[in-house]
Amino acid sequence: MGSLRVFPKNTYENKIDAQNRLMRPIDIDELMKEVQEARRIKMLHQPSKVMDMEQELHALRLQLAEKSKHSLQLQKELAISKRSEMNMYELDGTKALGSYLRICPCSETVPEPSECSFQWYRLTSEAGKKELVSGATKSVYALEPFDVGQILQAEVITDGHIITVTTTGPIDPGLL
Repeated sequence: MGSLRVFPKNTYENKIDAQNRLMRPIDIDELMKEVQEARRIKMLHQPSKVMDMEQELHALRLQLAEKSKHSLQLQKELAISKRSEMNMYELDGTKALGSYLRICPCSETVPEPSECSFQWYRLTSEAGKKELVSGATKSVYALEPFDVGQILQAEVITDGHIITVTTTGPIDPGLL
């Protein structure tokens, strides 16, 4: 006689449950939630990775703070340099037709005018363009009728640097 093979109830039910799971439609959102939860649980069991990331973030924050301090220091040095450059030379004289302007050093540490080159310009009111004053290449400049109402600017060229000095306002027509 033939023997009938009987599966234990648990094993048979497990196989049917597995087949039912395979046959039902896959819910992608539910599957993604399960994967995310599995990743979260895995991360919780790997605290060394989280700590490494926190330490790296802390190091990056320290580097950023250091670079910010360095940037501020450089900005301060640049501002000081610009201020000292601005005070290297000044214009002396009356800003009126018939007088002259002279470029004078502001300290003993800057080169004397005899050691420098010069170029004078008239600044026009339209977009701050500058017009070269032909032949004005000395430290002293005699004001001309063309200068009335204009702001004058001179470039002092010394040791490869260009220092600019400018009148504080337009040239007056002077007394008639």
